[in-house]
Amino acid sequence: MAQANKNFPSLESSSKLKNVGNFETFDINSFIKDKSFAIERVTVDEHINFDVRIIEDNTEYKDASDKGVNKDKIIKLIIHESIADQVNIVNIIGRGIEFDGVENDDAYVYGVNSLQVTVKNLNIKPNVVEGFEQRSSVTKVDRRLSKIGEFKTFDYDKFLQEHEMEILTIYPQTPNTARLIGIITKDNHTENEDKSNVGKTFSVKIEMPKVRDIPVELLIGNKTFNRENLKGQLYGMVIKNNQVLLIADAFELEANGDKHIVGTLDDSTSSNNENNIPTAKEKGNVINNDVKSNDKPMENKVETPVDKPSSKFNKKNKFKH
Repeated sequence: MAQANKNFPSLESSSKLKNVGNFETFDINSFIKDKSFAIERVTVDEHINFDVRIIEDNTEYKDASDKGVNKDKIIKLIIHESIADQVNIVNIIGRGIEFDGVENDDAYVYGVNSLQVTVKNLNIKPNVVEGFEQRSSVTKVDRRLSKIGEFKTFDYDKFLQEHEMEILTIYPQTPNTARLIGIITKDNHTENEDKSNVGKTFSVKIEMPKVRDIPVELLIGNKTFNRENLKGQLYGMVIKNNQVLLIADAFELEANGDKHIVGTLDDSTSSNNENNIPTAKEKGNVINNDVKSNDKPMENKVETPVDKPSSKFNKKNKFKH
């Protein structure tokens, strides 16, 4: 049975989680969508690095007036070692560049809203962008992106996997909305009490036809649950004061030989389908995750070969193209 942590005696204090940044990811594909880039600078250390300038920013932001807000800002591309020997780095300043095939794990936000992306597939255009003039230097201000918080998403799977938890209670929030309060009983990420979330609470919001149908068995609480008990579409967010809010179609738990359900559970929601993810516009999340793929082929594209093993970048060969 879960025990209240004396350091967090109230629901307010217990809901302020620690290290929530560990569960946030950056939606790189939403960020680069409808942007155009040109190569600003090339550096070589253990990797080839391109500083690329955003020359067009037609990305859709939450506020339409923010369109173009990141034009002329700089992001850093790290060329993956598997394609490094195929990349020409001679006389490419000012040329347009396209890259795709990136995943959220390839993006890293550092410093003050600065971004670096590891790329495996890219296309360097043959011509310099019209009117392009290279800057004499690139400063921290040049790298400081705006509205970057709109592209941060909450990794609810990681959050649920790194914690063990029990139901504290489920209560009617509105006539058609139930709120499950979960309490964390074990933090698998750390045993350090100063960093641990043991005793902390979070919420799961579940819509249902009538909250009066919440099973009494679940109102009692003190029942262990995990990711598998949350059914259908699921997404999460960090709200004020590091509070975590999850939203699920349904919650299902077997207790005392009976199966109890809160929410709407049918054929479309019973299977935790990972591809059944709501878009931001559908659920009001911070960004739109429904990124359409670009079907237009990229000419002279450098890709990670399927059957060729990765090899370290050889500086001796960096000018061979």
